[in-house]
Amino acid sequence: MGNVTSYVKYGASSPHLQLIASQDREKIKRNNVNLSGIVCTIGPASTNEDILVEMMRAGMRIARLNFSHGSHAEHADRIKTIRRAMKLYQDRYNHPCPLGIALDTKGPEIRTGIIEQGETSKVELKEGSFVKITPKPQYKEKCNDKIIYIDYQILLQKIKVGQEIYIDDGKIILKSVAVEHDFVECKVVNGGLLGSKKGVALPGVQIDLPVISDQDKEDLKFAIDHDIDSVQIDLPVISDQDKEDLKFAIDHDIDIIFASFIKNTQDIKQIRDALGDRGRNILIVAKIESEEVLKKGEMLMDRSAGCC
Repeated sequence: MGNVTSYVKYGASSPHLQLIASQDREKIKRNNVNLSGIVCTIGPASTNEDILVEMMRAGMRIARLNFSHGSHAEHADRIKTIRRAMKLYQDRYNHPCPLGIALDTKGPEIRTGIIEQGETSKVELKEGSFVKITPKPQYKEKCNDKIIYIDYQILLQKIKVGQEIYIDDGKIILKSVAVEHDFVECKVVNGGLLGSKKGVALPGVQIDLPVISDQDKEDLKFAIDHDIDSVQIDLPVISDQDKEDLKFAIDHDIDIIFASFIKNTQDIKQIRDALGDRGRNILIVAKIESEEVLKKGEMLMDRSAGCC
């Protein structure tokens, strides 16, 4: 997450992060205080003041809110609970807990299609069985235990033999055994019930999902119809949903943004620009999610508060 000096360097105004930066190193050693930032994801099971206090006592220093799940109203309630727990901690132990609150952006999404028996239906993928995955649109509403549509049009170019595919937050894990012209043959490593429109993760694969608006599509059609030679389109790294989440971060005094699927320093700049002057003190931590981006780690560190 970065060391003490990184918090100072990037000018965090949060009193919780300032407290970390102001600690005397020798005093920290004497008191056996761990400077490593333990990040804990806060969900329904841990949204309880007493539980949060115990997590702080155990070493939690950053409370992470995952914006891939839950509504803004739910997250707002969690933030209130976290801050009440921080006050409770101080009242109980007569010293504050230096806890930062982090928002993890959703980033670009890849999802499965719809189960052919209906959107609310599920099919079982049995461990050891084989299933095909495909980006072909004719299978979008015909997913079953033999073939699964995935809405990533360059899937076949990105998948290599041996690649793992995580579905529904890793509840289902597939492993590619052959890449064909129209599909990827996979073995089910971890089985389970597959529903419609479940999230898909491709560990180690750089995901290229540009955002093109309906207006952009109309403009491209116009360009084709009128034989226009050159078209410039701005493709932001952050979606409209991410922009709403960043506004939420500003309005609720979030300390840190974990930025998903960062590819380069321009992506970080787009997020910083979206945060604007009101969000100038929010730290941006770039999430490295492919080997290709890992090679740019030092450059990303120079433009962000850290990488993870």
